[in-house]
Amino acid sequence: MSIIEDVTKKGSPYYSRRATDKLFELPCTHYTYEGVYMDTVNFIKKKQLLDAPLWALFVEQFRGTPDDHDRGWRCEYWGKMMRGACFTYQVTNDEQLYATLTDTIIDMLSAQDEDGRFSTYSKEVEFSGWDLWGRKYVMLGFQYYWEICRDEVLKKRIIEAISRHADYIISRIGYENQGKLPIVKTSNFWGGVNSSSILEPMMRLYNTTGKNKYLDFSSYLVNCGGCDGLNLWETAYENNLAPYQLPVRKAYEIMSYFEGILEFYRVSRVEKYRIAVLNFVNSIIKTEVTIIGSAGCEGEFFNNAKMMQFSSKIDDIMQETCVTVTWMKLCSAMLALTGDSVFADQIETAALNAIRGSINTEDVQHNGGLPFDSYTPTRAGIRGRSVGGQKTIEGNRFYGCCACIGSAGPAVYFKNAVMSAAKGIVVNFYSKARINTYSPDGHPFAMIIDTDYPKSGRIVIGVTCESEQPTALYLRIPRWSAETTVSIDGVPVERVKNNSYLKILRVWTTPARIEIDLDMRTKMIKSVSLPDDSDAANHCAIRRGPLVMARDARLHDNVDEAREILCDKNKYVDAFLSDGADFDTLVTLNLPTADGGVLTVCDCSSAGKTWDEKSKMAIWMKTKEYGK
Repeated sequence: MSIIEDVTKKGSPYYSRRATDKLFELPCTHYTYEGVYMDTVNFIKKKQLLDAPLWALFVEQFRGTPDDHDRGWRCEYWGKMMRGACFTYQVTNDEQLYATLTDTIIDMLSAQDEDGRFSTYSKEVEFSGWDLWGRKYVMLGFQYYWEICRDEVLKKRIIEAISRHADYIISRIGYENQGKLPIVKTSNFWGGVNSSSILEPMMRLYNTTGKNKYLDFSSYLVNCGGCDGLNLWETAYENNLAPYQLPVRKAYEIMSYFEGILEFYRVSRVEKYRIAVLNFVNSIIKTEVTIIGSAGCEGEFFNNAKMMQFSSKIDDIMQETCVTVTWMKLCSAMLALTGDSVFADQIETAALNAIRGSINTEDVQHNGGLPFDSYTPTRAGIRGRSVGGQKTIEGNRFYGCCACIGSAGPAVYFKNAVMSAAKGIVVNFYSKARINTYSPDGHPFAMIIDTDYPKSGRIVIGVTCESEQPTALYLRIPRWSAETTVSIDGVPVERVKNNSYLKILRVWTTPARIEIDLDMRTKMIKSVSLPDDSDAANHCAIRRGPLVMARDARLHDNVDEAREILCDKNKYVDAFLSDGADFDTLVTLNLPTADGGVLTVCDCSSAGKTWDEKSKMAIWMKTKEYGK
């Protein structure tokens, strides 16, 4: 059985993907990753995901009715963190983490009530506020654990439990003329799109069980369009409105709904749904994705962020971690579906900049010591401005939505790093790794990747395969790498194009050495003029390879002071590496300035990590003029 046949076998949540998708994740036993970004995964695992009392506290919310008084979203915490924890287990194979997750799964199963509900709302107020949103996350948490579970009896218990949970919902939600409550009337927030996003786990449950009642309910959800008074997917199919032009602009929830539409397409294979999702995602890339890879910069809302990210009229409550992770997951699904490297570029930018920057690596305590910051400023500002989705859960203890979802981000990056295709192996992201997988015809295929990327662009890959048939190896050449060199056993490869995959087709029975040098030149990106905001155009940003740079007050810098950075006519900056930082960074650079001095900057994911004025940071930097 090939890898693709194995991961899409009948009864798998991914069963339908065999007929629609181009790329497939490798089983977690096929890879081991190391390096600076993997360090962030292990940091989160230790700081958050192995915290058994925290898991118990989240489960306890389902044994009472803590959300009745404010119809809040504490109901999302357990399932949201469980999804990220399962992803993290898949990329670490950590047995202690597996045991911790198994314990909380068993604990959560005991919280199901006699009607099959997992809900933090009483029956008197159920199907209001964020109730269905929380029930969605309960389903997803169980479903992702089911994928890693090694106990067949426990797997059966999980399917039975979430089926009862889903059946209760189906018995009460539906068409009004059938005496049921319409899905878009189950929340007074955002036209009910939060509730409608339960489409994704319903489709996963259908793929796992094969029971038509879950597909029928999913068809109902699709027919309702996702939002009261607006059919979201029809609007995306028509492609006349950008996301920020929608009457409902809540980025996270809308993207979650489109994850469900994509799952529905994979089963129905109705082309209209695929086009709708593709239009929607491409529109986000065109109008919403910022320089650090998140979407929307007006709180959690779509707001034409591609243009507004350097606006002086937007405060620091922007670039929400929940939005970033959901964007990465949506791009991950699109990468699998299409095999288009543009979606890998989106994942990498978000992972190495927005997500890594949000992690509380300095263990700052003024937000309660949560493992993630909720918002990242792009203009001059500080981290740690607000805890997104903050809710009190026990006495004076609180938690937040971004803290729960954050761990999924780094894990999604590694789950997509090396993938399987029908005719070969695809390398999307370059980290130090050992890959022991199989060629499409079932022979062992091994790679050793040696690199310190993204610190440098130097990557060396050793490849062997026992198959005597040609196997294709696809290497992603990022869009930012304008001049890339690749050699195989010392022989240069001609015509290496960026923003695509380099295909190497050969028999690998003799070990091969592939050397890649990505274009890590430092480049300036200019801001543009905005209506009624004369200050917007007086900014620039600096990128080195995949890393966006930032000013930081700890670099003996007044980040509010305008500096003129020199660059050539193609906006390349003659920067050089510096050891001027007295705090941990991935990269520190000295940039030449017009006054004959230098401006020292570091990667934005290392900037601002004291979460106060001591490390005030700026990604869009004030500038006097642009170099010529």
